Amino acid sequence: MNEETYLSFDRYLANEMPADERAAFELTLQSDTTLAEKLRIYQEVQEIVGPRYQRQEQEFDFRKNLASIGSEELVERTGRTVKMNWYIGAAAASIALICAFFFYTSFSTPEYSDYAHYEPLALVERGNEDASILKAQQAFNTRRYADAMEAINALLKHDDKNDALKIYKGISLLELDRVAEANSLFTEVSNSSSIYKDKALWMLALSALKQKDYKTCEAFLNKIPAGSPEHKQAQDLLDKL
Repeated sequence: MNEETYLSFDRYLANEMPADERAAFELTLQSDTTLAEKLRIYQEVQEIVGPRYQRQEQEFDFRKNLASIGSEELVERTGRTVKMNWYIGAAAASIALICAFFFYTSFSTPEYSDYAHYEPLALVERGNEDASILKAQQAFNTRRYADAMEAINALLKHDDKNDALKIYKGISLLELDRVAEANSLFTEVSNSSSIYKDKALWMLALSALKQKDYKTCEAFLNKIPAGSPEHKQAQDLLDKL
């Protein structure tokens, strides 16, 4: 999983998501069983070791405690000695679960859901609250992709050269599993001189990843040049394929 997925899990489990984002995230969990399973495992780990921001401190305390013990026995306040097998066992169980989680998330084949986190559609400018623009923006940002596609289509009728809108329409189509239509839009933009051409290549790679076509995914990722805003995440995905 990438960093953004971890952050989404943390924010969800800490109830830090706004109501609309939380509702959209829960809809994604209902439709994406792989992501839901990863969240379940992540939550189990978190119940043992705490939220991510606490783990470094807990690891430090854990090592400090082990160092202070210095023997195989603990001396209770009553003066009795007890074997520390229970302590070692609990620590081993915790470490085993943590290792299992990171093995599962780090070495499993990357999934589309690990990377399908899109920037919100932001078309509305201050003083310009056109109803059709608002409809497209609200629909996409709440993951109502069928409504978003229809609203974006209406906008494209008046601005058919808008590559940003084409990208967001393509994302909506991809989320609706209308892959061929989505790829057609992404290919059109990627073959142009648009500032969105690298974004379109990234989306073509994600489309291939969603279809588990890893060879094609790699081919598109390798086309994304160094210096592109998409290059870092492209390399991250390449490393995991």
